[in-house]
Amino acid sequence: MGVLYSQVADQLQALIQEGVYRQGDRLPGVRVLSRQFGVSISTVLQAHQTLEARGYLEARERSGYFVRLPVQDVPEPRMPKHRSRPVPVTAREMTLDLCADEQKRMVPLATAIPHPDYLPVRQIQQSTLWAARRGLETLDYAFPGKESFRRQIAQRMAAIGVPVTPDDILATNGAQEAIILALRAVTQPGDIVAVESPSFPGILQALEVVGLRVIEIPTHPSEGLSLEGLELALEQWPLKACVVVTNHSNPMGARMSDERKKQLVSMLAAADVPLIEDDIYGDLYHTGERPRPAKAFDRADNVIYCSSFSKTISPGLRLGWMIPGRHMASTSIS
Repeated sequence: MGVLYSQVADQLQALIQEGVYRQGDRLPGVRVLSRQFGVSISTVLQAHQTLEARGYLEARERSGYFVRLPVQDVPEPRMPKHRSRPVPVTAREMTLDLCADEQKRMVPLATAIPHPDYLPVRQIQQSTLWAARRGLETLDYAFPGKESFRRQIAQRMAAIGVPVTPDDILATNGAQEAIILALRAVTQPGDIVAVESPSFPGILQALEVVGLRVIEIPTHPSEGLSLEGLELALEQWPLKACVVVTNHSNPMGARMSDERKKQLVSMLAAADVPLIEDDIYGDLYHTGERPRPAKAFDRADNVIYCSSFSKTISPGLRLGWMIPGRHMASTSIS
């Protein structure tokens, strides 16, 4: 009997692997399979239990057995070992292609857009109505950003280990503008900037807008930016800035540990190379406490912090901010 149910399980598994039954499909009932394979119902049930153990089936109460594909261990991608050289950035066409792709059945991972089901639509509507009732009070320019908004951001920053005042904060049109302003404040066209590889297309687009060359620093999917690779780049090239997503980088998803963030901040401060930190994904943690940004370990005022609410409230609001630190004057001019 043991051999028989195992044979039935093997045959069903083969049908699943060949695509006859796909992910989410409901298998025929046990009586149907009993007649199909010429075995008893108990043998079919034992075959189902075997496939459950292998990860190919899941039982749903009062619904039957459904196909699922087992989770397989995927080896981590290896960091490239080749030596990188500064190159111009040509990301505009690629970025436009990604934004233009409107296939509804595809999940737009490249553009990192939150699913509409997770957006606080009702709260946004209420806030918009509240702002409309305030009239002209909410419609002025308010450079460098509404004081009440900057005060709230200062409170948020204090909660993640970055004590600042509202005057230290500059409101921006999303994180993208914050990064562009930061780059313009510390670089000139043609300068060399270190970036993660692979990197988010939006960051590459910002670098292209400012007319910079980049040196690619390998990124580990768990540990984040290679500090060893960055150290080599600092020794070989006259870097003017380093752009890093320290928390849940896109596309690798890496989250640098606090210790590595400290090393990153210290290394760049010693070389007098500004760190432009994009912390737009910092609020998307799944367990534990919200990870601290590298800015929390900045004792030399060498980190320009950039973030926004595009990934948590709404991408269309384009509501971002930056903490330029000692570069506030040059950032405001740019």
